[in-house]
Amino acid sequence: MNISEAAKKSGISAKMIRYYERIGLIPEARRSDSGYRVYDGEDLHSLGFIRRARDLGFTVKQIEGLLALWHDRERASSEVKSMATTHILELKTKIDKLQQMMSTLEHLAANCHGDERPHCPILEGLQGSEGYRDQPSGGGLSPSAKSSSMEYLHTMVRISNIEESLNFYCNLLQMKEVRRKESEKGRFTLIFLAADGDCDKAEQSQSPLLELTYNWDPEEYQGGRHCGHLAFRVDNIYQPCQRLQDGGVTICRPPRDGYMAFVRSPDGISVELLQAGEPLEPAEPWSSMASTGTW
Repeated sequence: MNISEAAKKSGISAKMIRYYERIGLIPEARRSDSGYRVYDGEDLHSLGFIRRARDLGFTVKQIEGLLALWHDRERASSEVKSMATTHILELKTKIDKLQQMMSTLEHLAANCHGDERPHCPILEGLQGSEGYRDQPSGGGLSPSAKSSSMEYLHTMVRISNIEESLNFYCNLLQMKEVRRKESEKGRFTLIFLAADGDCDKAEQSQSPLLELTYNWDPEEYQGGRHCGHLAFRVDNIYQPCQRLQDGGVTICRPPRDGYMAFVRSPDGISVELLQAGEPLEPAEPWSSMASTGTW
């Protein structure tokens, strides 16, 4: 049979068959009088073996070893099992990483409002940040661990009257309006303010800011609802969470994903902690800790 027929029967493309011949994974095919490759049943068995091994995730190098053992009639099955066991461990490691990635994305997506507001935990988790590289990935605190640094981002305050609020914050406190966003779809207005001395920094890094949120539909705010949350970026989210817990503070939303946590102040104000850069590796006791209350 020619290479097209061998490809169809084996499930391996003609291009890959040529590649496997070129790298020596399979012997070069015999040639017909007209110079075309010719394959027989034994070649098909080898190609089928390669396809099934490839489907199980074995690398070309591993498949080469498996082929050698397959053709060796004096082989020890312990060698084959050792290769399979090693590959199983490799697959488990890949699966763990994929599950961590999925868990992180699920939590980021769950905590993104998905509306017209600019604040998005998904983008914050992807953006990275200068000065926050080579973060430790464990949850424990060693005696030599440095104090966790924290960057203040913003405070979101819900307001019921834009004119009165701007008079208070801008005219009386002399804060400056940095930007404003109107959302017809979400029916709200966001006004971002900065202290006079922070305006340049706020325009570059979007912090530190005061976010005034005006909902067009009237709402009576109770139980600390005027202040939505404070947000801080930290270089190791597990350290402040451990410090807060040791101080008797309930971790309302534990950092199960190594990225985000919420606690409440004594007055019930929600405080958000966000990991700088990429999420840390999930670690106990946080990864299995359930959420408590609301935040």
